Amino acid sequence: MSKEQNLLILNCRKGNQRAQLKIYNLFCEAMFFIACRYLKNDEEAKEAMQDAFLKKLHLERSIQKI
Repeated sequence: MSKEQNLLILNCRKGNQRAQLKIYNLFCEAMFFIACRYLKNDEEAKEAMQDAFLKKLHLERSIQKI
């Protein structure tokens, strides 16, 4: 992982929405194609990909509160 990606992840953990959007834009296409392989349906794959990002971001926020 590059230094820029590591910095983006650190900023995501701090709740920086710009960093979260950049991470999403970096990985959404790859995640979509992986989800398509498993689900065989574009709409379900999009939903699964978005759910995964939202769960991850929510988990990061929950950990910060502890």
